Amino acid sequence: MHAFLRFAMLVALLAPAVARSAATTVYKCAGDAGAVVYQDVPCAPGKELRNLTTEPPSLSIVPGTPVPAGKPAQAVTTRPERTASREHRKTSSGNAADRKFISIGMSAGEVIQRIGKPDIDAKSRRGQGQQWSYLPKDGDPNTITTLTVIDSKVADVERKIVR
Repeated sequence: MHAFLRFAMLVALLAPAVARSAATTVYKCAGDAGAVVYQDVPCAPGKELRNLTTEPPSLSIVPGTPVPAGKPAQAVTTRPERTASREHRKTSSGNAADRKFISIGMSAGEVIQRIGKPDIDAKSRRGQGQQWSYLPKDGDPNTITTLTVIDSKVADVERKIVR
């Protein structure tokens, strides 16, 4: 019991010293040749830059430019694709059943709005305009629809049955 009493007195004597060291003030001072020095004692007169306990550093937030959500930009190709990827065929929009209602004179924008982007986009065989091909799909099975688009207008519609 006597040893416990001694230990308790020792703790009571050391507690204020530990608390004092935990609450130490940090000073930001100008050192030699303009260097910044951080210390726990007050700076010499005229050398104090900042008392970090009474004047904590400010937080600066510089806003960035938000990045729009969506697909990343793709490089522009000078040569049109000759084959369609499987992913493109799965993701092409529009109703395949409406392919049989595409007619000569429709605008390219109206075609894309109705039946989606083509599976294959190539130059026309005659060198005029583009040839858009839509491969068989649910809603238009066993049929390849090929459109010739000249000056953003449908110039020819060809539908072939394939087995």
